[in-house]
Amino acid sequence: MDDPERIGQKFLGAYMVATTSGTSGRRGLFVFDDRYLNVGAALTSQALATWLGPAGLLRAVARGGRFA
Repeated sequence: MDDPERIGQKFLGAYMVATTSGTSGRRGLFVFDDRYLNVGAALTSQALATWLGPAGLLRAVARGGRFA
């Protein structure tokens, strides 16, 4: 986690790791497996489709999938 060269690489070849900065006073460390990531992606996709609607999704895709 302290090696910037490993950003985006899976930990032990199977897990994604995320950390928080600790602004609440405690640093967070989270380990995600592929099942969690797939469920999260499905839920996020559904939420975005609901919130943005068809026109909003097309705009997001036209911008390379990026929006704020």
